[in-house]
Amino acid sequence: MQPRVLIDRGSVAGADPRASLPAPLPPSGRRGFALVFALVLLAALSAAAIAVLARARGDDGDAQDALSAARARHAAEGAIALARATLAAHREAGRPLPPTGMTWSWTVAGLPVVVDLEPESGKLDVNAGAITLLPLALDGADVPSGLGGEIETAAERVRADGSVAASLATLLPPCARLGSSEAALSRRLTVATRARGLAPSAIPDERLAALPGIATADLDLIHALAAAGRSPLDDNRLTHLAPLISDAAPLATLRVRVGVPDTDAAEIELAALVQQEIGRPTARVIAAAMRPVVDGTACEG
Repeated sequence: MQPRVLIDRGSVAGADPRASLPAPLPPSGRRGFALVFALVLLAALSAAAIAVLARARGDDGDAQDALSAARARHAAEGAIALARATLAAHREAGRPLPPTGMTWSWTVAGLPVVVDLEPESGKLDVNAGAITLLPLALDGADVPSGLGGEIETAAERVRADGSVAASLATLLPPCARLGSSEAALSRRLTVATRARGLAPSAIPDERLAALPGIATADLDLIHALAAAGRSPLDDNRLTHLAPLISDAAPLATLRVRVGVPDTDAAEIELAALVQQEIGRPTARVIAAAMRPVVDGTACEG
């Protein structure tokens, strides 16, 4: 009986002896790198998703602010139209504007608005008015100390150049062109009337009595002429006051302030210069400007 020969299959020519062995596992370092990479990728995707969500919320907030600003502008323009109609009815009834102006509080386009009407003829025109009246015009105005002197210097420089100031802002230092300073000055100064002095019918008696060289008899005469519908410039007894007084011009400023409640949108202010038509109650807008309401600023030093 011949012996059995055991043949090792791995020793057969052409066979790979490693074919029957299990596949080797990757090194543990590679497995750790893959895990870290997956975590980093997940974090990056999460950050991108959060950024997209925040951007979407920011766009929604911007849209709400834009809508609120549009509502405020619409309400301001509507308030100007309503104020013109009210002013026309006031004139048609033969009632003169009070020297201190008028204030109306309305609801326009669903928003609360405040409208101030200021007669321009009670203000000093910085282009044509007597510079000596500047301290009187600014007396009691809520403006920073020292600003009146800077305005006086700027106004004299403009006149020396033979030009005119197009707005009060051109006479202010840069730091005073934002905030409440210009608004406070615009209630006492103007560039619209081109008048040499102040209109007695458009300023309170205490300011009228403070005019240089005016006497009690002059005040009584001015009041008597006003009651008769005459200009103080028509009476020779008031010639000494001619450089300081002027006729009331049919100009007024309408200043509308409006904001959207319960929002972060800034308030806006619309200022319009209106002129009464001669012989008719119609009031037309000569110029208008709208701007956001900014907190007051002050010059350093």
